[in-house]
Amino acid sequence: MPSQLSAGTCYKLHNSQTGDEDLFTAGHTIPVSVIKQVTPSATGTSAALDRYRIIISDGEHFLQAMLATQLNILFMRI
Repeated sequence: MPSQLSAGTCYKLHNSQTGDEDLFTAGHTIPVSVIKQVTPSATGTSAALDRYRIIISDGEHFLQAMLATQLNILFMRI
C-alpha cells in the first residue's frame, strides 16, 4: 500500500521557529526527488570531500540542501 505524502511539511520545516521540536520528531513521508554529487574544488593541500545536494518534495513545496559530509556514508557507491 503506497504511503500518503505529508503535504505542507517542507513549508513547515522551512518556516520552523524555536519551540517547534514536535515538527522534527513527528513522522513524515517525504521522498527525496534528486540526489546530485557536487564536484569538490581543489582547496590547498587538504583533500576535499565529496558533497551531495538533495531536493525533497512534499507534493506542494520543495526544499534543497547540501548534506553534511558526515552523511556521505549514506551515498557511497558499492
